[in-house]
Amino acid sequence: MKAQRSGAMRAAVILAGVTALAIGFTACEDVIQGTAITVTPETSTLIGENATVVLTAAVPADGVSVSNQVDALFLPLVWSVRSPAMGRIASSEGYSAVYVSSGAVGQNTITVRDQGGASGVAAVNQTAPEEEEEEPAAAVVL
Repeated sequence: MKAQRSGAMRAAVILAGVTALAIGFTACEDVIQGTAITVTPETSTLIGENATVVLTAAVPADGVSVSNQVDALFLPLVWSVRSPAMGRIASSEGYSAVYVSSGAVGQNTITVRDQGGASGVAAVNQTAPEEEEEEPAAAVVL
C-alpha cells in the first residue's frame, strides 16, 4: 500500500513539474515573439502610378499600450511588401522607407522588422486617378 502511494506521489510531482515548465516556456515565448513597432502613417491612400509615401518606424510612444512593447529598434530595419505587383520599397535608410505604387488598385501591406525580431505593419490603399471629362471643342465662328 505504501509503495502504491509513493508511486502516485512521484507521478503527481512529475506532472506538477512538467506543467510548471510548460507554463514557464509559454510565458517566455509571449515576451520574445510578437513585439511591436509603430509605423506612421499606419494607413495611407495613394492615387495612380508612381505615387509615394514615406513610412517611418518607431518604438510606441510613452503612454501607448502595446503588447510586448519594445524599448529600442535594432538597425538595420528590413522593409517588405505583401504584394510586389502593387508596389515596392524604393529606398530605405535608418528608420524610414519610401513606398512607390505601381498603379494597381487595392490594398498592400508593408511590414518592417528589426534585427531583434520586432515588427510592425502599415496599410497602403491604392486607387485609380479620376478621369477628367473633356470639354467639347469651342465652335469657331468665321
